[in-house]
Order: sequence, then C-alpha cells, then structure tokens
Amino acid sequence: MADKEIKETMKRQGYSASEITEAIQKDKIVIPEGELAIPVYEDKEAPAPVAYEPNADIDMPTIDLTEEDKRYLLLKWGKSYKPEEWI
Repeated sequence: MADKEIKETMKRQGYSASEITEAIQKDKIVIPEGELAIPVYEDKEAPAPVAYEPNADIDMPTIDLTEEDKRYLLLKWGKSYKPEEWI
C-alpha cells in the first residue's frame, strides 16, 4: 500500500520509473537471515577509578572574603556549610 502511494506521488512529480524503483528499494530494510553474530569489542583497560576524599589536602587557592561576602554567602547557603565550601 505504501509503495503504491509513493509510486503515484513520484509519478505526479515527474520522476522516471528507475528513480521511483530506486526510491522504493532504498526505503526497504533487509532483514538478514540466520543467526546474528555477537559483536566483538576491543579490550581496552579502563582507567582506575579515583576515590573522592572530601577532606583530602588539596591545594585550594586562598580566597579573601569581605565581611559582606561572608554574610551574603552565609544567608545563601546556610550554617551547614563551611566558608571553604561556599566558594
């Protein structure tokens, strides 16, 4: 049914018989016969996961906050965070 509609529409648009046949064949999906092969993937070693340690000594840049900044960040984030965590 769909092939017939495509054929009629393309005829009205002025396509040749070979162009119509090619368009109809291109629209079809060929299902392979037999068993499907299981894909083989390359064995690449995954990088080792890095453990996150929130209290690890990390070279954090020191940021000087004014009292006004500290008040603003305290109101924004609340008392449950430390000043180092605000930034």
